[in-house]
Amino acid sequence: QIDGMNPAEENDPDDPALYCNKGIFARLCVVLAGPFANYAAASVMVFALYGITGIPEVDPDGPMVVTLVNAESPAQQAGLHVGDEVLEANGVAIHRVEDLVAVTRERAVIPTVYRIRRRGELLEPLTITPMNQDGRGIIGITGGPSIRHVDASLGRLAWLSVERPVVFTALQVGGIAEMFRRRTLEGLSGTPQMVQMVAE
Repeated sequence: QIDGMNPAEENDPDDPALYCNKGIFARLCVVLAGPFANYAAASVMVFALYGITGIPEVDPDGPMVVTLVNAESPAQQAGLHVGDEVLEANGVAIHRVEDLVAVTRERAVIPTVYRIRRRGELLEPLTITPMNQDGRGIIGITGGPSIRHVDASLGRLAWLSVERPVVFTALQVGGIAEMFRRRTLEGLSGTPQMVQMVAE
């Protein structure tokens, strides 16, 4: 506790070292020191993380990565997992979700061969029969782009170490504002959910 900050205590009004006897600017600096320390720590972490692993960027030439497999879907029944890379569908190279949709939607109830890579290992070709949904074929997955990590100069690392914590904070604030706007607690997690996510 900072000496002189607790209004319930008896403080010497003549002691210039006490918080309550400081000027507005000094008290403001004291109050902002905590959040600044959090940002400084986050900046150090971002600098170290990107310096060691590289900066994550979307790989336009990489395969599509499975981010969600719907329950009871053809993809789940065929054994697809989150994190799998979809390399080909019916002989067509897949780099984006749009590539997979373009191939699959024309093949409702038609057995289709998919090439999958899991943890760097190419699996045997999987034959999946897309189900018919409103006249188009789907296999029941959600995908995202491949991410590659590239080295960066010290200057860029320094800039990102300052910029990324601000961006992440803005995203958090925006997410909370969206929850209020929609009046929902969806996506809000507590300690049990956090432990479960770490375990997974």
